Amino acid sequence: MRHTRSVVIVKRDGSLEPFSTGKLERCLWRLLKACQHDVELARPIAEAVAIHLRSWRDAELPSSEYIYRCACAVLMQTGLEHVAAQLTVHREQRQAQPRRPRVVAEGGTSRAWRRERLARTLRERHGLRAAVADMLGRGIEARVTQLGYGVVSATLIDELTRSEMAAWGLLDDWSEREPAQRSASRSRKEM
Repeated sequence: MRHTRSVVIVKRDGSLEPFSTGKLERCLWRLLKACQHDVELARPIAEAVAIHLRSWRDAELPSSEYIYRCACAVLMQTGLEHVAAQLTVHREQRQAQPRRPRVVAEGGTSRAWRRERLARTLRERHGLRAAVADMLGRGIEARVTQLGYGVVSATLIDELTRSEMAAWGLLDDWSEREPAQRSASRSRKEM
């Protein structure tokens, strides 16, 4: 991924990210292809935006919204109004989608949320069939999305997974529960 030197942008969720000419180029390439225009135009259009950003002197960082407006302006100026309109549609569709959070492990490493990874873990660690693992993964993903957090801990995902499995009667024995859960459950039964 090519990054424009030292240009950092503010994403929609408020996080910071280095501007990537390659990322913009790939987006434009897909749009140009869908609109049946020469995909070779993607690189010079992305480079035009990158050149503009290299001259950025404002104290406030450019936003992803600003990058979008720049790309639309270049498309309009080059007679590609239809592609600019499709870029607007693409952006509106992305904004309508719930944002996927990042999952942070105990060591501080983070990765993008992927339901497929959770479903694979459910199949491998708990021996669930693919359809069941996918169903549970979708339910857990819905709960994570409802939280609206940009970052969630792997521990929270583990707890949601255990809760979902328990709700469906899929925890085979007490050993799959944390010790604190076992003792809390025992004390409730003793009451």
